[in-house]
Amino acid sequence: VSAEIPSFRQLVQMYMLQYQGRDPSTSGRIDWWARRFGDIPVTKIDAYSVDEGLYALHKSGLTGSTINRYKTNLSAVFIFLIQHPDFKRLELSNPVRKESVSRYRENPAKERFLTDSEQKRLLLACRQSRWERLHLLVLMALTTGARKGELLGLTWGDIDWEERTALLKRTKNGRRRKLPLTRPVIDQLLGFKAEDEALVFPASFTRKPGKRSAFDCKKVWKQSLIDAGIKDCRFHDLRHSAASNLVRAGRTLFEVGVLLGHSST
Repeated sequence: VSAEIPSFRQLVQMYMLQYQGRDPSTSGRIDWWARRFGDIPVTKIDAYSVDEGLYALHKSGLTGSTINRYKTNLSAVFIFLIQHPDFKRLELSNPVRKESVSRYRENPAKERFLTDSEQKRLLLACRQSRWERLHLLVLMALTTGARKGELLGLTWGDIDWEERTALLKRTKNGRRRKLPLTRPVIDQLLGFKAEDEALVFPASFTRKPGKRSAFDCKKVWKQSLIDAGIKDCRFHDLRHSAASNLVRAGRTLFEVGVLLGHSST
């Protein structure tokens, strides 16, 4: 039986082969655990070992919410092991779920909305960015409320020019969703139009050409915020701002929820 028990590194390899999640930062967090536990057999990893790892993350300066995401990702790996048909009969337990494993306090979620003036300054700064498509990306985020990952995953084949919509095939809740596109967005899209299989926002300045990075556009985005004189703003706050714009324009909360892809009111 001991010969069949995988090391943690082997377990991670099996887990990542079947992983179909949509969070691009998951692999980095799981890789951190793989480097920490390495070739230790999974049965030798206990709650104390897990708690030590979480404390090491805390000492490195990570926030409580980030540490808890590391914890959640590790738990998912062990759940995969427990439910795997080759290891079910071993009746293993998940050390991450033991009561002795710490959970770190998370800061309240920030609700940041850009004012009309900030939105205008940001769009102006994006027009002057060294990345020619940043203005289009930000404009689509402000007018559709789509998440950054959803927009970066769009291909030209997802654009319906007659309907003036963009089809999101992969979303956070797993449901397809159509984004209505404004005339200014359509006009800019036409200037970049390419083959159907090509990305609307290609990863043209990542370290590995052709591969999407979790921090794609990060530097130009931050520079545009500086140029616009805007502080404490994440790309996700454009989604909040889009919802606020819609409500102020007279849309109901139900309509806003449908557009943004919320699963419940």
